[in-house]
Amino acid sequence: MFKKSGMVNKSAEQLQTGLTTLCNNLDTEPPCVSKHINILFEPNSTDIPGLDPALWCINEQTRQYICKNGFSQNLDVKFTASKRLYNVVQKGHFRNYFRYLNIDFFKTVLINGESCQRDYLSYSESTGSIYCVPCLLFENKTNFSKTGFSDWKHPKKISYHENSPEHKLCSYKMKELASDLSKINTKLIHQIETEKKYWISVLTRVCSVVKSLASHGLSFRGDVEKFGSSTSNTGNFIMMMELLAEYDPLLSEHISKYGNPGKGNTSYLSFSTYEQFIKIMSEKVINIIVDEIKSSKYFSISIDSTPDISHTDQLSFIIRYVLSNGEPIERFIGFLENVGHKSENIAESVLSVLKKYNLDVCYLRGQSYDNAKNMSGIYSGVQARIKQVSPLADFVPCSAHSLNLVGSCAANCSREDVCHSLKKNWSSIKQVLKELINDDYEKPFVRSEARGLIRQMNKLETAYMTVFWSDILHTFNKTSLLLQSVDIDISTVVSLYNSLIEYVQTLRSMFNDYEKLAKAMFDNDDLIPDYEHKNRKRKKQKNIEAIFPYVYVALRMFLCTPASNCSTERSFSTLRRIKSYLRSTMSSERLNSLAILNIESSITKMIDYDDIIKSFASKQSRRKV
Repeated sequence: MFKKSGMVNKSAEQLQTGLTTLCNNLDTEPPCVSKHINILFEPNSTDIPGLDPALWCINEQTRQYICKNGFSQNLDVKFTASKRLYNVVQKGHFRNYFRYLNIDFFKTVLINGESCQRDYLSYSESTGSIYCVPCLLFENKTNFSKTGFSDWKHPKKISYHENSPEHKLCSYKMKELASDLSKINTKLIHQIETEKKYWISVLTRVCSVVKSLASHGLSFRGDVEKFGSSTSNTGNFIMMMELLAEYDPLLSEHISKYGNPGKGNTSYLSFSTYEQFIKIMSEKVINIIVDEIKSSKYFSISIDSTPDISHTDQLSFIIRYVLSNGEPIERFIGFLENVGHKSENIAESVLSVLKKYNLDVCYLRGQSYDNAKNMSGIYSGVQARIKQVSPLADFVPCSAHSLNLVGSCAANCSREDVCHSLKKNWSSIKQVLKELINDDYEKPFVRSEARGLIRQMNKLETAYMTVFWSDILHTFNKTSLLLQSVDIDISTVVSLYNSLIEYVQTLRSMFNDYEKLAKAMFDNDDLIPDYEHKNRKRKKQKNIEAIFPYVYVALRMFLCTPASNCSTERSFSTLRRIKSYLRSTMSSERLNSLAILNIESSITKMIDYDDIIKSFASKQSRRKV
């Protein structure tokens, strides 16, 4: 008759109310309808639990029903079944008295005086006890769930129970299950979550491939954008996805199902997907760099330009700053296209980039360029125009460029590796030339050239210049490599310059020594030890900011001042690899994204996949806000 508990509870309550009113008029005690309802429905029906918690059959179906439809505390019944006998000794005699369940036990009073209903309790008329419904449903091993609580003399035990961790855990489970069951779209949500996990797994693999290709500066697309193609011109992206699919069942099934869906279908394997990933990852890297710069506060700039493969002038922008551990570092910000060579245009572009990333020009403490007139001019060069905006931005000419100018004027076309190789293999080269001269099968031109070369090598002057320039260029080359390092500072540059000057001055008094070395080359093939320049790298002491705060600030300003602009020229190598002959039509935005991911690969590899996928999902969403 009653197939739903709501109808059972409602009918029982209406019948109980009617009988109570009738019996009150007749001055008799009304019967308990809920007890009969429980007896009627509980033993014969496993679908609907009754009103009495002691008679519930605890299973998953009961839990779901109670959590979804609720339960009755049975406060409208008489508590006659809760009668309990207690013994007390008074004046040497035992005295019996009875206690009953008080309705006030269903309430608790907070410390501030507020009263709260204990809605987790339910009275059982069959046992005359109260039960904790959450603990009963989730089988907490206490009296409140096993036999029910009926110690009316010690009501504080109810407070101890409701504050116990076990009761709180059961209550949380009950509310969580009730929340899940109250959703009419539970199955739909489960389906959406399952599909969401699937697409996240696919996007994680796509993101991993994009990160690997971009950080190594490799191309993505090929002539054929199709999975399973018999040709080898599918491009690196499809090649790597197919390679992973050989060992990844999920990706293999996804490619076989969505690999070539065509336009209008979702696969997240097309070029538009990885292009968005490239853009998102480059933005993440730039944001990390900008946050580091703002945290460091003081910074310097270094710029240089070069034409790319399409004869478009690209201005490389580098920012130098000091990390929290005291290490100076230089980061690539991007290429500026077609800025021009006028100092006014270059200065405006530099200031616009700083404004774009909200970098305060007041904290600009240094600038380093090559020795070109438009860059280093003291009146109208870029450094002069930047100083008009930020007077504390000191200009430091590139130390490596300056050394190269001195070396090229002194040595003209000489090269360190050539001189060193000639000096090291002097006797072997002479032996090979002699064999060429005596070989009748060689061409006359080759034999004649070999004869001329060995004639020059038999001169003492040639041997002397070989030994002399090998030492000089070796020392200059090692110094130049030190000047090109990122962690070098201006004081070290000055020390290196002074050591070179002393070294050159010392060479003037070493003519006889070099003459002996040159003469020895005609007698034996012993290797001559090279003069090596030893540089002691000075490190900044740590943990001094608390003792000398202003010294610490001064050191940060000093270390962020660049000594060379070699990092900008290193970015030109990346430019030539990324924007090659086959990718000469690449847009400026894509060029910058790929260049940032490649040059700053150390940051690229640290990016979390979850953040990238969330950003990708937010940009893909077509819902209106």
